[in-house]
Amino acid sequence: MSRISDVFQVRETGRLSVVRVNPEGVTDFERFEQCRDELVAILKNAGCIVVRLDVEGIPFLASGVLGLLVSMRNAGVDIQIQNASEHVRDVLKITRLDQLVEVLPEKST
Repeated sequence: MSRISDVFQVRETGRLSVVRVNPEGVTDFERFEQCRDELVAILKNAGCIVVRLDVEGIPFLASGVLGLLVSMRNAGVDIQIQNASEHVRDVLKITRLDQLVEVLPEKST
């Protein structure tokens, strides 16, 4: 069984929880699925109502990540995406998930 830290780094928990998605962890679907369930349990126990997913360095959204977004949204958790690449933003727009999640503006330099 995979450790959750292989896929997710939970940086803060509470009503607003911040989770970093590990770029290497999203490519292994079986490992991602195992860790996804653990992440959902952590967020539920923390009373999370908004999760901010940091997707920096992720070149594409694998099906597991898209499924995570939908399942979390269906569970009543608001989702924010930060540090999304242009390609990730495009995928969210094409799949219309940008209507279910809040894509935070890019940091200005």
